[in-house]
Amino acid sequence: MSETGTGRPPGGPHPSGAAPCARSATPEAPPVLAPGRPARYRTVMIDLPRRLPHVLTKKDLVALLAPTYAAARNVEEEEAEDRLEQALAVPAALEDVYRGIAAALRDARGPRTGEDALLDQLSAGLAAPRGRARTAEVTSGVAAALVRLDLEIGLAAEAMRATLATPRARALLDEGLQALGAHIVKELLRRAGAKRPPRST
Repeated sequence: MSETGTGRPPGGPHPSGAAPCARSATPEAPPVLAPGRPARYRTVMIDLPRRLPHVLTKKDLVALLAPTYAAARNVEEEEAEDRLEQALAVPAALEDVYRGIAAALRDARGPRTGEDALLDQLSAGLAAPRGRARTAEVTSGVAAALVRLDLEIGLAAEAMRATLATPRARALLDEGLQALGAHIVKELLRRAGAKRPPRST
């Protein structure tokens, strides 16, 4: 029966004298997600080296990844660069690529090679005379990573976002991001090793 039917004013005391049952005023806390990460899509969280985005800029990443993307998508490198620039303009996608590189750097560290030393070598590789970056092997994981980027520019079916969020596909995606990161690290270390010191005058 409604409160009006009891003859008492709305919000008045309950006829039995007992206080009416009230809903909790505290709302349910939302799930905690990584900043900038869509609710249905997350990759393994790895701390980014503070200097990494300053040493390897988005422009550098585009140049290093373009040959691999072009080969995988059978497009010209100029087109690959345009697509990568658009995809990496999305902060979450750029962060994923950086996390793949951070994972590769973590694996490349040795007992006498710290994080800063490796980043210095990457910087030296970027400063070395640039040729065309080599193409990474397009494994199943790398293919998943490229689909991840294509999603941000509308070149992959939106349903793939949910697919990449499944545990099995997410593990494959993490593997691919780290493989791309390892390719970038290896490429820059190769350039740094091939760099000749300036001649004395």
